[in-house]
Amino acid sequence: MPGGELAAGAGAHIVEYGPNALTVETESPTATLLVVSEMFYPGWEARVDGQGARIHLTDFLLRGVAVPAGRHRVEMRYRAPAARNGAIISALSLGCLLTLACLTWRSRRR
Repeated sequence: MPGGELAAGAGAHIVEYGPNALTVETESPTATLLVVSEMFYPGWEARVDGQGARIHLTDFLLRGVAVPAGRHRVEMRYRAPAARNGAIISALSLGCLLTLACLTWRSRRR
């Protein structure tokens, strides 16, 4: 990707902005790296025109996504891996507790 100044006719605008989602529409005559002033953190996923894309650590702290020439829609979503894993563990624990409660109740009925 070329470095330096932004090409004439290139630009980006935010379509959606929230704590767990960011959508940006871009247009550039050359391939470029979209850098957003948002912290790079594990759990963020990117898509360019619906296709999975890698998020790069840029400027030691920010998120960047490689975007080919032309018009594109870049979506970033946060999927908290720790929260998902915690929910799975909690559901399994609850299932075990309910099973033990049912077994105890059935053994006391006999």
